[in-house]
Amino acid sequence: EAVRGLVQTIAKVADPLKQSFFIREVAEKFKLYESSLYTELEKYAKKVPDKFRAPVTVQPASGAEHQEHPEDPGHPLEPDERSGGPDAPVELETEEKEILNALFEDPEEMVPFIFGHIQIEEFISAPGKELALKIIEDFEQEGRVDARAMHAAMADERMKALIASCSFDRYQLAEKWDTIGHKSSDTRLYDQALGAIKSLKRRNIEAAIVSNRQKMRDAQLQGIDVLPMMQEEKRLYIERAVLEQMKLVIEKK
Repeated sequence: EAVRGLVQTIAKVADPLKQSFFIREVAEKFKLYESSLYTELEKYAKKVPDKFRAPVTVQPASGAEHQEHPEDPGHPLEPDERSGGPDAPVELETEEKEILNALFEDPEEMVPFIFGHIQIEEFISAPGKELALKIIEDFEQEGRVDARAMHAAMADERMKALIASCSFDRYQLAEKWDTIGHKSSDTRLYDQALGAIKSLKRRNIEAAIVSNRQKMRDAQLQGIDVLPMMQEEKRLYIERAVLEQMKLVIEKK
C-alpha cells in the first residue's frame, strides 16, 4: 500500500525524467522491478488533473487581450505586465525550478543555504524572481514556507500554477517518504540546489562575457580604450574558474 501511494504521487510529476528518477529510487528501496512500477504508474497517470501536469508558462505582454493556456483551453491568461514585457522568458528556467523545488521541500535548510550562494537578481526569469522573493518574505516573517497556504493566498492564476508546478510533486513525495519511514540521502537537496545554482551562475557569467566582448568590439571600432573591457573579461574568467571549483560542504550541527 505504501508503494502504491508513492506511485500515485509520482504520477502527478509532469516531467518524465523526474518520474524515471523517482521510479528507480522506489524500485531500489523496495527491491521491485521497475517494469512493474511503470505498469502501476500508467494506471494513475491518466487520472492526474491537468492543472498539476500542464507545463507552466508565462504569457508575454502583447497586443492581444489574452491567450488560451495550451493545456487548458478554457483558462485564459492575461498578459503579465510584471514579467518584463515581450522580452520576458516564456518558461521558467530549469535551474530555477530545481532551486524552487528544494526551497519548498525543506525551507528551513534550503533558504539559508541557497540564498547564501545566490542572489535573487541572478535568477533569469521575472516569475522566478517573484516567487523566490515571496519565499524569502514568508520565511523571514513566519519562519517557514507553506506552499499550500501560499497557493491559496495567491491572486494571480499564473503564479498559482507556478507554485503548484514547483512544489506539488516534491512536496507530496516528501510526505510519502516521511510516512513510510524512508528518506533520500542527507545531501540530496543540497546537491540538487548547488548544481542548479552553479548552472544558473555559469549562464549569467557566459552572458556577461558575450556582452563584454561586444562592448570591446564596439569600442575598437570607435577608437575607445578597450583596457577596461579586457580587465572585465579577465575578472569574468576568474569568476567562472572559481565557480567550477565550488563544492558541497555541510557543517555538522
